[in-house]
Amino acid sequence: MINIYNFDYMATINEIIIGRAVPKKPDTFRTPEEYKVVSATHAKIFRNEEGKICIQDLDSSNGTFVNGKRVEVSPVTSSDEIILGRGEGYKLNLSEILAMLPLSDSEFDRLMNKLKDIYENHLKESDRLNGIKEKLMTLRILPASISAAATGIVTFLSNDPEVQKLAGKIGGVVTAILMGIAIFVASKISKRIRAAQQHLTEQYQIDYVCPNCHNSLQGKTWAYIKNLKSCPICHRKFTAK
Repeated sequence: MINIYNFDYMATINEIIIGRAVPKKPDTFRTPEEYKVVSATHAKIFRNEEGKICIQDLDSSNGTFVNGKRVEVSPVTSSDEIILGRGEGYKLNLSEILAMLPLSDSEFDRLMNKLKDIYENHLKESDRLNGIKEKLMTLRILPASISAAATGIVTFLSNDPEVQKLAGKIGGVVTAILMGIAIFVASKISKRIRAAQQHLTEQYQIDYVCPNCHNSLQGKTWAYIKNLKSCPICHRKFTAK
């Protein structure tokens, strides 16, 4: 179906309008008539300035859903489930739509080389978050260390058994209080770190994708992709810088 269109004209297309009653043109995709939950003009697929493929709902009656969540505008990849309309909606085949959005070799080269920064920034942020987690371990044991040191100093400076005994009791109470505070603070920070790591992973899955086939390249290092000089999934070649 796609091959009947003039490719030179298609190369200028930057968005595909999707709906149940859109006119049959190179920049539109008509869904089957039996899917009544799909609006006449339901949504559009477009490539943003960063080269990411996005879907935008066009004020449809029954909504656009990505992985079960209703969206207005959302980046999408080939691994996402896109449903037009609630209930028994139409499951969109993103690969079929992407075939209608050709990418020039120069633009493909530019977007593939941008993956280097995405990969390196992800590693840097991951290291930063892991460093904070390691410091939290120190925070948990620090109160006990401080209290023990203070008790040891008092014991060393005083030969009075009563003073030493009192210092031990006070040290135990102080340790318990400080440990409680440290654990509370550390748990709050740990929760934020876990949320930040989850967000980092999700964003990485969106950003570190092949601009041609839009499959995630997670698990493939930039060095590997650069040496390969092509996407390891769709095998489209690029000029690495």
